[in-house]
Amino acid sequence: MLPRDLARIGQLMLRGGVWDDRAVLPAQWITRCTTPVVQIDENRDYGYQWYLGRSEQFWNASGNGGQRLYIVPARDLVVVTTSGNYDTPDQWVPPLRIMREVVLPAIL
Repeated sequence: MLPRDLARIGQLMLRGGVWDDRAVLPAQWITRCTTPVVQIDENRDYGYQWYLGRSEQFWNASGNGGQRLYIVPARDLVVVTTSGNYDTPDQWVPPLRIMREVVLPAIL
């Protein structure tokens, strides 16, 4: 999957499952999978395959090595990061730094 393809998934999520004026996913499914099920820590919950932020509402799908899909519905924002830190304990650091130090300051 290319980063552009992953971004399309993010756009589909933002649009409530609609693509080219056609419902591709049920909006109820998106609502359900982005509803908190388990609390991870003081800042994040987990839905169905999505990490969910509390203070700045966001949805995040994570893959091995630093592949991330961030969706910030209130800002109509989709961000995709790719990295090659496969199977390392700190693989989450580069994508998080990109969001915190580059993307979010640029839009706030």
